[in-house]
Amino acid sequence: MNTSRIAVATALFGAATAVAVGCGSSSSSSLPPCQPGETLQCSCPDGTSSIQQCVGPNQWAACQCGGSGLGGTTGAVGGGTGVGGDAMGLGGGGVGLGGTPVVGQGGTPVVGQGGTPTGSGGASTGCSAEANYPNLVNVDGWIGCDATVSTDNPSGLQGAFYLYGDDIACTPASGNPCATGECCLDGATIVDNVDYLAWGCGIGLELNSDGGDPSVKSPYAGTASCFDITLTGTSGGNAVRIGFTQMVPSEVAPFVEVPAVTGSITHTVCFTDVACPAWGIEQGTCSETGQNYELQVQVVGAERESTFSLCLSSLIAN
Repeated sequence: MNTSRIAVATALFGAATAVAVGCGSSSSSSLPPCQPGETLQCSCPDGTSSIQQCVGPNQWAACQCGGSGLGGTTGAVGGGTGVGGDAMGLGGGGVGLGGTPVVGQGGTPVVGQGGTPTGSGGASTGCSAEANYPNLVNVDGWIGCDATVSTDNPSGLQGAFYLYGDDIACTPASGNPCATGECCLDGATIVDNVDYLAWGCGIGLELNSDGGDPSVKSPYAGTASCFDITLTGTSGGNAVRIGFTQMVPSEVAPFVEVPAVTGSITHTVCFTDVACPAWGIEQGTCSETGQNYELQVQVVGAERESTFSLCLSSLIAN
């Protein structure tokens, strides 16, 4: 087994406040005064809740409805489906890490959606997952046992594992992806250097979810700062991105990129290791807030034709 330590850049930490309102309009004149970083709860056309963020003095961004994922390089934005969590995250056609070019999460609790609003992976009714700790990967696909209490949340973590993707390299299945004792993902990437719609597929974990359907997620506030992530199988020669979805009024979440996986390898990735890619900063589509909602591990698509079969076999918080 190979072990590597990923060190990139220090994330920025901040706080945001929220007020519940409707958001049929993003006009600053119809909304209360604000300072950058504040958020409002708002309603999406499909009836779900999301947030809009203050991006400048008394300037509100539009209601952020939907989600994006983690994969791709530079180019146009890809569409896709994220099942069970917020599939906003680490890449996807130059403006996002994959998925539709919007974000559906906020600094205060908001309703979580995948690329389509399929909801959470669901809470376990038992506590068999505890037998695996400190390895958080378990057959229930849920961390935290009883979703209604916090005393059984290891390192303050509670949430579901889920799959998400571009619906080209893979079609992510709904429900628990970890029933075998590993969280696994299979698919086939293609070359897509024009539109970057085939940005890839990934495995996600909600860090602080209420377990509802749809799930309501809050920024992680537990004791862990790093994760030992063991991947097995093959990524088909494709690089893998590991990152944390954050509350931002943009399409890209900070991540680190690691080499293609063959066999078994463990990477230790900390919240302070992830960073916006240069193209995300240049395009104004990525910012670092330090408010972490989900961990995502994504096979990067669009760069080659290959098949992948990748599993998250161990996840240890420290």
